[in-house]
Amino acid sequence: MIPNKIILKHKFEALEVLTPIETRNQYSVTDDKNNILFLGKETSNIASTFLLKSHRPIEIGFTDLNGGFLFKIQRPFRLIRSNYKIFNKRNEIVGFIQQVNYFFGSHFQLLNANKNLVCELKYQPFDSKQSFTKLGFPIEIKKENALYAKVDIAQGYENIKFAVGDAVDLIIDFNVNEEDIKILILALVLSYSLFFERK
Repeated sequence: MIPNKIILKHKFEALEVLTPIETRNQYSVTDDKNNILFLGKETSNIASTFLLKSHRPIEIGFTDLNGGFLFKIQRPFRLIRSNYKIFNKRNEIVGFIQQVNYFFGSHFQLLNANKNLVCELKYQPFDSKQSFTKLGFPIEIKKENALYAKVDIAQGYENIKFAVGDAVDLIIDFNVNEEDIKILILALVLSYSLFFERK
């Protein structure tokens, strides 16, 4: 069971801060008592990680603590927009994430397997509620007026700068109970955090 409050933790890599090198990402997902629920690991090609950096094709898979596969996201080479596929434990496509760019921000839309909109989050850096220093957080994931989740930066990361990129801990407060929707929303938040990788 996925609780209604989880924290997506990105393993901090000092090498990424001290050098221009981009490493393969590693994650853990915990409950609000810091109990680890599952683990995530990027399995992208190491050469593309080094040469293409944030534009690289990417694959990140999540497993339970026994190594059982849960889900993964995949993204092809990114030029301007990031579009992802989400796969379940049977390696079936269960959703898509598409980035839609606007002059004053970007929308990240979560679609189901039939490509119908489930919900979306909107990055609007000039909105008074979202600041550049906080990477657009706090942010709401909604469909029209229906709230699906709230996401914010964990305590201690409030003044994070773009220089550190996506290496922040994110608190996800779900407003839905369905396990499959929670996993899709987690994938959406993960893809949004990758938007802030160093270009």
